[in-house]
Amino acid sequence: MPSRTTLAATLAVLLSPLARSQEIVGPWVIGAIPVEATVIRAQGTSAGWLNVTNTPITLEETLTTTPLVDTGIANLLPRSEFELRFAPGALINGDGAELLFLEARYDAGGLDISTELDGFQTWTRVLPSDFLPSGVERLYFYELNPGPFVADVFGATLDLGALGVPVGGSVERIRIRTTDAAFDLVGAGTLVPALGTNYCSAVPNSTGAPASIGARGSDLVAANEVVLVAESLPANSFGHFLCSMSTDFVTGFGASQGNLCLGGSIGRFDARILDSGSAGTIALQIDLTSIPQPMGAVAVAAGETWHFQAWYRDANPTVTSNFTDGVSVAFQ
Repeated sequence: MPSRTTLAATLAVLLSPLARSQEIVGPWVIGAIPVEATVIRAQGTSAGWLNVTNTPITLEETLTTTPLVDTGIANLLPRSEFELRFAPGALINGDGAELLFLEARYDAGGLDISTELDGFQTWTRVLPSDFLPSGVERLYFYELNPGPFVADVFGATLDLGALGVPVGGSVERIRIRTTDAAFDLVGAGTLVPALGTNYCSAVPNSTGAPASIGARGSDLVAANEVVLVAESLPANSFGHFLCSMSTDFVTGFGASQGNLCLGGSIGRFDARILDSGSAGTIALQIDLTSIPQPMGAVAVAAGETWHFQAWYRDANPTVTSNFTDGVSVAFQ
């Protein structure tokens, strides 16, 4: 920034109108954001709000407002500290990372994190190198020097286990403390859990690595909360998601360099052609009441298993296309 410059509980939180966000930021899907934020100390006279609209907002509000990525706090000096309270059941230690921290990358910075578990006595560091590009940009206005300024949004994830929370255990309050000068804090939220099982194999694309697909959200049909995410695509390539109730393995499908992992009646979410951006990621929240099929959209029913895959363009070295692997989700 310029100078001056247990499952039921989890689902209940995801569906709560107060805490639910379901915001997609590059490869991450945010399930809940803090319901309350307290500024313990905001070090530095240049600390001020960021907002995509030139509208004043309190520092506390920037951390509890959706979309989370649209507001933040710029130019926080080291040892600036905030306490965030999440709704009961939002922060449960399960599989993989549960927390996501976002920053506007003007200056690379890190954070120290602690929880109420031991009275905020033990701190775990998130290094500047842990923050990865989301491929999302925002044009922010800044309280002390209006701008606006373009910022790339970076994110870092953290497992609650690293904070001493036992598997299945939960906390409601965490504290975050900046470790580097001019840190631009966008916010923190919970990550929507992964769904399904990956299968099939993908062929490396022009990046040298194969692209992969994942599903996030709930396998309960009634919840209608599923987001598909494809990662490791070439930057700035177009792609869309496919779906079927059958699997297959077809090499070189459609003159591509990849493998089609779906069979039978294949639907295409081609009403949404997506751009992978600089991060090489596409994501789509799907509607389980309207899944595309060749003869028209259908609704997913409890007991069905659906399979998903992404098809994307590439230049490797000439213009071609490729596929991710597949992911299967058994719905309840």
